[in-house]
Amino acid sequence: MKQFLLAAGLLATLSAKAADTLYVRQQQIPLLIERQDNVLMQLRIHATETRRLDEVTLRFADEVPLQQIKSVKLYYGGTDARQDYRKERFAPAEYISSHKPGQTRAANRTYSILKSECAPQRTLTLKGDQPLFPGYNFFWVSLELQPQAPLDLKITADIAAAKADGKANPEKTVSAPGGRGRAPCRRRRIGRLPHSGTGDDEQGHAAGSVRCTLQQLRRPTRARRYRPQPQHGRGKDVGKDAPPPGLR
Repeated sequence: MKQFLLAAGLLATLSAKAADTLYVRQQQIPLLIERQDNVLMQLRIHATETRRLDEVTLRFADEVPLQQIKSVKLYYGGTDARQDYRKERFAPAEYISSHKPGQTRAANRTYSILKSECAPQRTLTLKGDQPLFPGYNFFWVSLELQPQAPLDLKITADIAAAKADGKANPEKTVSAPGGRGRAPCRRRRIGRLPHSGTGDDEQGHAAGSVRCTLQQLRRPTRARRYRPQPQHGRGKDVGKDAPPPGLR
């Protein structure tokens, strides 16, 4: 009987070691109303034994008005290069550009594969069903707000559970990029995208580029001083005391 219990305990220990922890990092930047995607949180799992991420369960705080949320999405962000493992980052690239014209409102599809989308609920499950490659695998949760959402709205949410390979998977919310330190759920504030007056961010960036070009054209240029170069090898008398050609 003791041998059986010892073997069972050893098997449980090996199973616990085989589970790869899903690390969660909360974002601090405001959620913007005009965006189709906002990075609510970033997920990272270092797959050594885990083969597939099945799902994650997201939980909103009781005070969050769910009617102000339009949709919730789960994206797969791909893998990380082995030479970048030491950085312990949570994204291989910027998921939503903050400055590129035409790319500031929705997810960058190069690094964002949509896995699940659903309407907001107090507790909801986002299906992943994503095979994992050995090494760092990235996911992120996106939030789209209603157009009439108030600017004083605050969103608080966390990952309540995760499932991988058909069973519960450990998860941990962290504050530091390297996964050190526990962090509480953050309240996310709401904001709006800045407008240039044209009503379109692409036109705004284009106008800014034109203005910059005109300023460069109006900038006075400094005249270059002409400095005659000494000429060598013309005649035998090259010194400074050489007589003029007419007196030779």
